[in-house]
Amino acid sequence: ILRPSCPWQKRLLDLLWECCALYPQTTLYAREYHLAAKSTQIWQILLEHLAVQASVYPRTLSSRQHRIQSMLSFIHTHYMQDLSLADIAASANISQSECCRCFREFLHISPRQYLIRYRLKQSLPLLGSQLYSIALISEQCGFYSPSHYIAQFKKQFGLPPGAYRAHLK
Repeated sequence: ILRPSCPWQKRLLDLLWECCALYPQTTLYAREYHLAAKSTQIWQILLEHLAVQASVYPRTLSSRQHRIQSMLSFIHTHYMQDLSLADIAASANISQSECCRCFREFLHISPRQYLIRYRLKQSLPLLGSQLYSIALISEQCGFYSPSHYIAQFKKQFGLPPGAYRAHLK
């Protein structure tokens, strides 16, 4: 996101608007060269400022990205099991509070909320198959009781899983 309040980002926005203004002008002599020159300026500004930002935060961001990837992979593999915050944090070798910070920073939800949403997402194809009962689906997707599954499903999708299943028919 480029913000006009930041001087270098405003310059980028101005250059982008200049490129947009040049593009429809078919009579402009050497239009492609004008666009290429402005594109080069845009890249130069981006590289100068992004290189500064990357040198300030490279390890923090990459280590946090690696941590969140490890935790998401763990959740995706073990979602059907009884997972605690400690289990999720341990999958990335971090504390529970750091686990929560990573989730908030990258996904803007708690690890528990992510786990519930992922479990619900995994239950959708099972509901569509008509082969399994709601109770069995809730168990296969890691919910501790069918009533908890139904309540979470209704909270997320606005209707209970039985009504969702009936709507699929």
